[in-house]
Amino acid sequence: MKRMSFVVAVLAIAPLLMFSTGGCGSGDSMPSGPNARLLGSYCFIAFSGTDGATDEANATWGDVTADGLGMITGGTRNENENGVVTTDAYPATPYSIDAAGVMTLFEGAVAAFRGAISADGNVACLSAIANGESPAIIILGKKEGTYSNASLNGLYHLAGIAYVFGGPSDNSTWGTTMFDGAGMHMESQNENTDGTVAGPFNSNRTYSVAADGSVTADFGGVMYSGAILAGGELIILAGDTTAAGPPYILILTKGTSGATNALLSGTYTGVGFQADDSPPPEWSSYLFTPTADGTGASLAFPDGIQNDDGTVMMIGADGSNYTVSPTGLFNWFGISYTGGVAPSGNYAVCAGISSGGGGVMQLFFFLK
Repeated sequence: MKRMSFVVAVLAIAPLLMFSTGGCGSGDSMPSGPNARLLGSYCFIAFSGTDGATDEANATWGDVTADGLGMITGGTRNENENGVVTTDAYPATPYSIDAAGVMTLFEGAVAAFRGAISADGNVACLSAIANGESPAIIILGKKEGTYSNASLNGLYHLAGIAYVFGGPSDNSTWGTTMFDGAGMHMESQNENTDGTVAGPFNSNRTYSVAADGSVTADFGGVMYSGAILAGGELIILAGDTTAAGPPYILILTKGTSGATNALLSGTYTGVGFQADDSPPPEWSSYLFTPTADGTGASLAFPDGIQNDDGTVMMIGADGSNYTVSPTGLFNWFGISYTGGVAPSGNYAVCAGISSGGGGVMQLFFFLK
């Protein structure tokens, strides 16, 4: 089965020209039109799973540049594939964005990934939608502003997913961390490993923030790399960057005070990744459009797209109640999934199954 094309494929020139559209012609100073939402320098993380003679999980991270005309023009890509870390140049990749913010990444003429980008162009999320494409999700965030260790201060909620190839075992994690603004944080993580829930595991760890918002951080002894996004409301991380451990991704939302269920309100684009502990591992990625009613009674979607080990299918309506605590702690389906909602309400993340175990490990990200 094909590995995720956004991360590994080198695309031909002709298809690039086919989709390189936008409003910047001779004499124009800036791109215009929907494709211009994706413009400038972006950090990205991705997670994928591939069935084969040797099951593979991949965590990928790096930086790319988008021209605002329909082309990601290149960048740097790092990848942890079952504990082997490599670095290479990121290939040019065409994209399109429509007036509603629906974003598509192409492999040649094939729409390989689809999702959405925020109206301000700060954050995008996508899921693999093409038959034969390995299940995968991608989060991108615009790198802008000036940061330091002091930029990370206070409570963040976290959620993530990993594949421990030596077991093998699948792992989802959720919890909190408290940054001190000076290079240390105190984490408290819970995890579901092949259906067994354990934690919290508490420890003091280190982090570092570069001036451009790039972040390196230790969570649970795993070294991550990523970036601060959206003025500090969101952090995206992937690892293990040292080849000392398996592939992981981790998403954090800033804590708040005085939040209620109304913080999560309106229609979102959701992406998700699922690892099933049935041997051999079964991987799935999801794309759906949930609506939160603002009261906590319903966070539900009418239908969606599932990529199950490279076979793409529609899924039916689903959803349940949810709660948002005063600090932004987020639970869905009762307490089956746990994570956080950012102070603006524009981003949310959760992982599980966080209550009662279960042999399915899942991570979901929501973008408004």
